[in-house]
Amino acid sequence: AGQPVVAREPSFAYLARKAIARHRAAFAVGAALMALLVVALAGVSWQARVAHTERRRAEARFRDVRQLANSVLYELHDAIAPLSGATPARRILVARALGYLDRLAGEAPDDRSLQRELADGYQRIAQIQGGAMGANLGDTEGALRSHSKALAIRQALAGRRPADPADEAALALAEFELGALLRGMGQLDQAEQSLRSAATRLDALASTGTLPDAPRRRLAIVYQRLADLYSFRGRQEEAITWARKAVAEAESLWRATPGDPSSRSALASASYEFAKALAGQDQYAEALERVRQARALLEAGLRDNPVDARQTQVLLFVLYAEGLYCWRLGDLPGAVAVREHALEVAEDALRTDPSDRWSQMGVAVAAGALGEVVLATGDAKRAVRLFRQALAISSRAVAEDPQYAFARLQVASGEHGLGRALLAEDTAPSLAEGCAALERVRVYWSGLQSRDELPPGETGGLQQLPRWLARCASIAAR
Repeated sequence: AGQPVVAREPSFAYLARKAIARHRAAFAVGAALMALLVVALAGVSWQARVAHTERRRAEARFRDVRQLANSVLYELHDAIAPLSGATPARRILVARALGYLDRLAGEAPDDRSLQRELADGYQRIAQIQGGAMGANLGDTEGALRSHSKALAIRQALAGRRPADPADEAALALAEFELGALLRGMGQLDQAEQSLRSAATRLDALASTGTLPDAPRRRLAIVYQRLADLYSFRGRQEEAITWARKAVAEAESLWRATPGDPSSRSALASASYEFAKALAGQDQYAEALERVRQARALLEAGLRDNPVDARQTQVLLFVLYAEGLYCWRLGDLPGAVAVREHALEVAEDALRTDPSDRWSQMGVAVAAGALGEVVLATGDAKRAVRLFRQALAISSRAVAEDPQYAFARLQVASGEHGLGRALLAEDTAPSLAEGCAALERVRVYWSGLQSRDELPPGETGGLQQLPRWLARCASIAAR
């Protein structure tokens, strides 16, 4: 009992049982881990399949939206662009297309092809919203936003390296379209900067032989718009320089593609702009010859395609100029006949598309122009009716689109003509209304002159207003 206890060695069976227990535990843990791993792998695989499915669905949706955008912007736009009476369709097109473009805008910033499509789409939408030339919805601010989006995309594309001449040319055309819009908004300094930048880019590409064919076909129009801007600003030497370049480029294009409608239209527009520049230097006989060449080209084009709204629009400009040059050369009956025809053309265009802003303003300009020459013949009553027609349209356009500087100028022009015609009627009611109209014109034109924004064509009218208003003062003193 007093002996120490001696630990005995565990038996072999005991050790075996312990080892087996440990192995079983390890196996159980391993099995559990394996089961967890299998479950995890299955989850990852399922998630990968879901992600792949979602990615394919997203890619399919992206392709669908892109195809829809292209269909709206290219197929539908091109189908209705030359047509009169398409303003409701244009309004729907704008709403749909802007939604598609804005959904795509944040996608694939490194996809050059997509970015080019987006820029082209925004430019097309801008033209429909409120282009300076062509049928539009009268949404100048919307057009400016769309042009700005397009320009930002074009600048990013043109800034990538290696440079692509096509992207540089596309940037130039975006600058040109923005410049044309700014010209219509009366922002002349910005318009000149944008148009000059466009011409410089295109000239640089042409000099190196890298200007693509499509932009080359629009080069004459870029030159023409610069000539128009300088003519409007009274810078006649610059106007005639750019007008000559426009004619030379357009004649080269016409010789290369005789009978092509776009080439014919470009030559007619360039010839009209050259006539304006010549008239700015009092060369009315040559100006009349040039403008009649333009009229012949446009009327031939309209015989081939009577519903071409674009050629109708240019024809109205040409007829206005032809009437003016006839008048300046002393052919007053000829001037009346040409301007009566211009008003008929404008009213026909408006009847086919009453909500088109450009067609509305076409009637306003044609009615006012005819009113001027009719007043010169001594028919004050008819002149009053024509000026009222012009003024009503222009005033409505300003109310609907306050940024439309051209319409604001036409309101003043209409009131100037109406005031003088009412004074010529020489009745008590007409004298009061006429004097009030002339005073409004004096305030508006004087404000423009103080900001150096008065068009040179209105300067003479402003200088003559004191004589008319003095007559109003003498009437009031009686």
